[in-house]
Amino acid sequence: DESGHSVGLYSDQHSGLPRNMCVLFIDIIFGSFVSREIKSLSPSALPVLFKRELQNVEAEEDSTAALSCEVTKPDAPVTWRKGSVGLHSSDKYGMKQKGSRVELLIHKLKLEDAGDYTCDTGDRQSSATLKRGNFGVELRLPPR
Repeated sequence: DESGHSVGLYSDQHSGLPRNMCVLFIDIIFGSFVSREIKSLSPSALPVLFKRELQNVEAEEDSTAALSCEVTKPDAPVTWRKGSVGLHSSDKYGMKQKGSRVELLIHKLKLEDAGDYTCDTGDRQSSATLKRGNFGVELRLPPR
């Protein structure tokens, strides 16, 4: 007896973006396949992933550093963190989003701005390190 059940997923693709995601329940009865759709999921129900991850950046003191990435859903909400601390739009931090591209701007860089930054979609996270170029560091050797 080859009777049984199987569950599968398929995506209705258009221009590289899923329009609908369907869960199929397939009855296998004596070698013939009968399928029926159980649930159709809209794109808003799909997870927000990264098309392009954050990249490490090196910047100079008093300059502006930009960390950017691209997500799979245009205008999907994201949150930003430095280490474990949540960031909010301010004079120090600018947060931009145009379609699926998101960007964190860190203005008037100081030594304490160096570190790990994370963009969080709620489904996935991407992290990068802001490294100091010349963040107020001047090396002077004593005369010999």
